[in-house]
Amino acid sequence: MTKPRATAIMPASALESGLQTPAETKHSTQAPSWNALDPKMAPTTGAASKTPSDEFSAGGGGLPVGGGPFPGRFPFVDFLAMPPRAHTRRNIRIVLPVSSIHNFFGRYFLTSNIARTIAMTLLGVLKMKNLVNYTSGVICAALTLAITGQVHGQQQATPNSYVTVPVLGNLPAIEDRINAEVPDLLADIGQSNAVCIPAQRAKYKYPCFRGIKWYSCEGWTYVSPEVRCDISGWVKRNGRIRLSGQGGTIHVSFPVAAQATAKARVSETADAKATIVADITPTISPDWKVAAQVIPGFTWDKPPTLELFGFIKITIADKVEPKLRDKLNDLAGKLPALLATLKVHDKAEEAWSSIQDPIKLSDKPAASLVFEPSLVGFSGIDIEGDILKAQVTLAGSTQLALGSIAAPATKVPLPQLTSVPAGDGLFRFKLPIVLAYDEILRAAKQQYPSGYKAELKDERFSGTINLSNPAISRGADGRLRIAIDLAYDDRSAWLRWIDYFSWFDTKGRVEFSTLPVLDEQASKLSVKDVTIASDTNNRVVDTVASIASLPLVRDYVASLANYSYGDDIRKGVERANKALNVDLADKVKLFGAVASAKISELEVADDHISINANLQGQVRVEAGF
Repeated sequence: MTKPRATAIMPASALESGLQTPAETKHSTQAPSWNALDPKMAPTTGAASKTPSDEFSAGGGGLPVGGGPFPGRFPFVDFLAMPPRAHTRRNIRIVLPVSSIHNFFGRYFLTSNIARTIAMTLLGVLKMKNLVNYTSGVICAALTLAITGQVHGQQQATPNSYVTVPVLGNLPAIEDRINAEVPDLLADIGQSNAVCIPAQRAKYKYPCFRGIKWYSCEGWTYVSPEVRCDISGWVKRNGRIRLSGQGGTIHVSFPVAAQATAKARVSETADAKATIVADITPTISPDWKVAAQVIPGFTWDKPPTLELFGFIKITIADKVEPKLRDKLNDLAGKLPALLATLKVHDKAEEAWSSIQDPIKLSDKPAASLVFEPSLVGFSGIDIEGDILKAQVTLAGSTQLALGSIAAPATKVPLPQLTSVPAGDGLFRFKLPIVLAYDEILRAAKQQYPSGYKAELKDERFSGTINLSNPAISRGADGRLRIAIDLAYDDRSAWLRWIDYFSWFDTKGRVEFSTLPVLDEQASKLSVKDVTIASDTNNRVVDTVASIASLPLVRDYVASLANYSYGDDIRKGVERANKALNVDLADKVKLFGAVASAKISELEVADDHISINANLQGQVRVEAGF
């Protein structure tokens, strides 16, 4: 006697929806079989909704077989040692051998190596020991743990994003600081026994004999001795230090006055005026140290000239200029310290740390934005008018985290600087927009508040049809299933008079399979490829199916799924904009705005359609203002 082979019984709806891989249940290559944004769509979803035609039982008496320890949560897990049975219209039974169970779980559930190992091990035991009924619940529990563990904290990665941290400085304020720190007396001049007047020489000619001939030769002789003197004096500021700038260069300018006295046998005093100038280009090294490249210079408005003995004019600029250059270098050395008061490093570090905390996007469903910075750059300084501008750019990835996300226990420390051109902060992330089937039907009811009624007059049908009670659910292969009640009345007047209970009219509920499509330009959801979902061999039902195949019925079914989702996108953008304008920490504020929202893909779930909106916009963080 041959042993009955181990078989599995599952509903037809599970076969249509459950045996699809995640990639097969959407229109792009990234749609999961459930949408984690909807709290109703827990990780245990995945089965299509049961209808009366999907009932199944172990025998013919209608006793339902179990679904493991989670009945109704997974498509099915129940194994019976019994031969196949033919299906009927009211009791559909689909029988699979144990080898098919492996394919089913391998394609539908096994999204982690742990679950795959557990299932294959248990299935091996099944084949060897025939412990079918005992192990069914164990497999279901193991898969539940594996799937739940993988779904928790699931995130949708997006391309790199950039957060800008503007650093602003008030040039007049820096100017006030410099004027407060630079004293009026810049330098003292003191030099003893300096050569004030060098010895003077004169050229003369004299005869000289070379060989047998006389020539005229030239020579030099001192006509006056050098004059030494003691020089004393001072160099002072003669006005306010002025700062201006353009691009990345700060221009420093201020007047000075000098006085020098030379004492020899007589004493003479000279006054001088000059303008000190310098072009200073601040820089920040990769280790966040502020430095400056200085190009100094000065011009004499009135050189320091003395007139000794009433007729000898001499200049002592070479005695004053070294003091001026030393003071100019001292001033240039103060500027990096003053620029350090902008606290570029502190503000960047504060923004870097704060931006790593999750930014709540919504409570229902729970979703947060998570920015993971990877590098930081400095654009250099740019001066416009009286404003000194700089920009720190944080580069990383923005993710949409589903569920409750806590702040990281350990944050990534601020790295060394890189060179990044100044520009607008840019972020990108995917925002799922949920279109509930109930909401889609509510919009359709505004067009058909009492259903749809029409008169048929052709060679096949002559009567009245009424279409009502539409319902939308998930079908197979990323399609929608739309069900309607169809009533066809072709009774004559006298038959209607005697047929009080409507025994002779034709009624039925018909299911259609449709493919949802998006019109991004019009922000509209629609369907195409409307087909009847089932075949029968019942004359009455076949009549209903024939009527349902008429173009006007298909057009009505297609119109039920017409839905403009522009308002849903707008609300999603408003929610994102609100989340992007918050206080991250004390004196750290996030400013952001969505610039564009582009639809990328569509996913069909149990009770809704999810469309992913690729959001892109500008974002910046201001710290310490």
